[in-house]
Amino acid sequence: MTLAVALHSILLQGQSNSKKGDLAYTVLPNSSPELNYNNEVDITFNTEELTLNTAAFEYASCIFQNELIVVSKRKIGSSGNRTNTILDQSDYKLIGFTKNNNNWSQPHIIQDAFMGRENHGGITFSKDETRVFFTKTSPGKPHIYQIYSAERKSKFAKTWQNEKVLALADSKYSIENPWLSEDGKKLYFASNMPGGHGGYDIYAVTVYKNGTVGKPENLGAFINSQNDENYPTLNVNNTKLYFASNRKDSSYGGYDLFQSYVSSGDYSRAKNLGSSINSSSDEFRFITTSETTGYFSSNKNALSKNPNIYSFSVKP
Repeated sequence: MTLAVALHSILLQGQSNSKKGDLAYTVLPNSSPELNYNNEVDITFNTEELTLNTAAFEYASCIFQNELIVVSKRKIGSSGNRTNTILDQSDYKLIGFTKNNNNWSQPHIIQDAFMGRENHGGITFSKDETRVFFTKTSPGKPHIYQIYSAERKSKFAKTWQNEKVLALADSKYSIENPWLSEDGKKLYFASNMPGGHGGYDIYAVTVYKNGTVGKPENLGAFINSQNDENYPTLNVNNTKLYFASNRKDSSYGGYDLFQSYVSSGDYSRAKNLGSSINSSSDEFRFITTSETTGYFSSNKNALSKNPNIYSFSVKP
């Protein structure tokens, strides 16, 4: 199963050709809607498939408390005092791995607010570990995702409270794969809400101190295209935006990884990360752990045929 089939047929259904005036949000201005994506970043990557992978559909979403948080379709046993069984698990769930030297721990299900029969997607945490934004399917709408928030009193509290959905668009559209900036003031996400450039677009929204959010901003034609853009992330110092796109005029096939520079709320014209990391398959969810290392996901393994997780390092 390819990423396009898995995500668009199962997780990301329902697109719109509605006009921009149909929804009240801001579209960031760019100097020209005519894009030239022929240029690529001048970076070469070393990549390696992680030993934790199985044949199941799974991709890395973020790092939290030194764990790699993964969206996975594998079935795993319960941990701790939970009494749920494999039969109680949703298809797509959040699981965590810890790395000790070069070995990965056995996975465990991320519990509390992230349990349940709903399918889950991307997740992101605030730097102080007291606020979380995560993706899951809407009640009664197994193919439509929404972003939820929850909070806890301190990083040492055991439970997440005040779970609520972010009302960013009509609930018939998917809103998913959030990424919170380092200072916690800006939340990035993807959506097929009407009025975008086509398919799924990347948006950002201001996050206020009380956890409420402002009006979504479409990041404009330097980032978005007539095809799909999804899985936004930022580097460790919030100067680069990364995302996946299946645009036809500048990719090696399927979804490729792209980069844009960020400065004072402006975004440079996106560039393809190049053939040392992209392939004729799908690459997505680029997560940095330093300026030169991190993780991404791809379904380029011919044996698995499902997305798996890879590490990367930048060649000096």
